[in-house]
Amino acid sequence: MTAAEGSRPGGGGAGSVDPDRQRILGVLIIVLAVLIGVILVFRGLSGQTATEVSSDPSVQTTTTVDRDAPPPTDALQTTTSEAPAPADVIVVVANGSGITGLAARTGELLTTAGYQVLAPTDATSSATTSSVYFTPGSEPAATEVAAALGLGATAVKPLPDPAPVASVGTAQVVVVLGADFTTPTE
Repeated sequence: MTAAEGSRPGGGGAGSVDPDRQRILGVLIIVLAVLIGVILVFRGLSGQTATEVSSDPSVQTTTTVDRDAPPPTDALQTTTSEAPAPADVIVVVANGSGITGLAARTGELLTTAGYQVLAPTDATSSATTSSVYFTPGSEPAATEVAAALGLGATAVKPLPDPAPVASVGTAQVVVVLGADFTTPTE
């Protein structure tokens, strides 16, 4: 052993390391690892890409997400559709009021307003309140038909299954006149 090796603290020979130095090195490695972990977590939370995992292992989709952007608004609230021209809307009017000829008179009113009106019919059951039903994609047209008849927006509803008429045919809008209905000209 040389004089330099013998004078080292810890009395070790070649290759020995001071235990205090080992502890300090270990603590530094742990602190560095924690720091790197914190940085990676922070970048992951504020980053702008997310990877979507598919059930098919060969497919991987990357979606760009701006996490600092305001949340999206409901598409139904921000999307407005224009109603088609009355000539492009097919309507069937059904009498659920029990008043003879009411569906025919109302159909004539809608024809005068420019709508394509199918032959009047009776509702499958009596109705106390009038409703304007729409087929998928025809809600704006139904809203316009309701307005033409002096009915409020609350009268506009999706067409139920089963329909309130024996046959919807090609109609996009089904008007069921209830006991509450009076034609706008009455």
